[in-house]
Amino acid sequence: MSVTRVSDAEREAVVARLGAAAAEGRLEFAEFEDRASLAYASRTEADLARLVADLPPPQSGVVDLQPWLLPALSMVGGWAWLPLFPGWNWAPATGLAGAALGVAAWRASRHWPHRLTALVGLVGGVVGVGLMIAGVAIMLHH
Repeated sequence: MSVTRVSDAEREAVVARLGAAAAEGRLEFAEFEDRASLAYASRTEADLARLVADLPPPQSGVVDLQPWLLPALSMVGGWAWLPLFPGWNWAPATGLAGAALGVAAWRASRHWPHRLTALVGLVGGVVGVGLMIAGVAIMLHH
């Protein structure tokens, strides 16, 4: 292993890689904190290499949008009823679609940004369907 001293930028790059590994579920938060502290205290390339030795190599700069697809569809479907609310044609369908996609996206992802997006879609869908049911009930009651 190299005894070459590392720069602050190299330390930051390793901490960013550790953060990405934690976001992917490869490291628990406590382990990320421990390794990040060690990275900031590292003096040599060997010190830094030990901290990421059990992690896969860094990804290329290409972003995989597939994990975002289901949560994004959930959010769009879940809130598409809003401009359609006065009309009853497609609003219930979009609310139902948003709720169903929200549940599916929540189950399919372990990453909090995807889950948060799915939750927003799920809530929007449930609110939309609830308002539609309440509106129909009010109309039938009068």
